[in-house]
Amino acid sequence: MDKKMKRDYAATKEGREYLRLLTDNANEENKIYSPMFSDMVDAYRAMFIYGLTKGKRLKSEKGFIGIGQFTMLMGVYDFSSLLESFGKSNDLEDIGGSINEYTNWAIEDVRKKFPDGKITVKKLRKLFE
Repeated sequence: MDKKMKRDYAATKEGREYLRLLTDNANEENKIYSPMFSDMVDAYRAMFIYGLTKGKRLKSEKGFIGIGQFTMLMGVYDFSSLLESFGKSNDLEDIGGSINEYTNWAIEDVRKKFPDGKITVKKLRKLFE
């Protein structure tokens, strides 16, 4: 792994709680709703892609809380290649920071639009338009 990525993937405290909301059946009594993502890694990846495609980053004033190792995000995905292809040239100076900031912007944007976390694939796709 590139030394520019030697850190955890992270979110703000509120962002981490929102990622959980996107993956949990937070309302046990409401069995009709099932979360869009099976785990936080999938939700994090989607939020990163959304932030990257919109070209918007958001630094955290309070700092980020680690969620997991960047290696958990990799698999068949190469986030540095995505940054190189779709991001800005300075994104590669701190790959981990760039990923976290794109994701942070996306989490906050989606959280404002869907505070209850009940987002569908159709609604998520509309955000990319």
